Amino acid sequence: MTCQADLQVFQGDDYQGAVSVLDSAGNPVDLTGFTAQAQIRIMPAQYWPLVAADITCDILLPNTVNLYIPSTVTVNLYCTYIWDLQLTDANGIVSTILSGNVYTELDVTRAAGAQQAESDKAFLPKCNAVQELQGIVPIGTLPVMLLPINAEL
Repeated sequence: MTCQADLQVFQGDDYQGAVSVLDSAGNPVDLTGFTAQAQIRIMPAQYWPLVAADITCDILLPNTVNLYIPSTVTVNLYCTYIWDLQLTDANGIVSTILSGNVYTELDVTRAAGAQQAESDKAFLPKCNAVQELQGIVPIGTLPVMLLPINAEL
C-alpha cells in the first residue's frame, strides 16, 4: 500500500527526513536485506525521463529509512515536483511505499556575489506551466510535513 507524504524542501538547504516503516497492524517492519531508492521529478518517469534530484536513502535497522538531499542539489530545485520512495526486498520485489509532492520554498539568502544562472531563469517558466497544468496551489498555502513519516509495507 502506498501512503501519501509531501516534502517541504528549502532551496539551498540540506534536507533530512526519516521514514518509519510499519505493517498494517502498526508494528515495525524488519528491513534487513532491503534497499531503498527515492527520486524527485517534475512528472512521472514515463512522461519526464529527467530526474530533478536523487534522494540518498539509508536504512537504519530495524525499520527506518533516512532520507537526505544535500544543499548542492536543493539549490537547483525551483518549483513543485513529485517524489516516491521504493523498497526492494532480498528477492528483488519492489514496493513503492510513499509518494507525494515536493514543495520548494525558494531561498532568500545567498552567498555574497552569488547570482541565479541564466539556465535557471529559463527553467522557471516551465515549472510554472507544470504547476498550473496540475492545479497545484500556491506554495504559501501548503501544510508543512512533520517527520518522522510512518509508511506501511
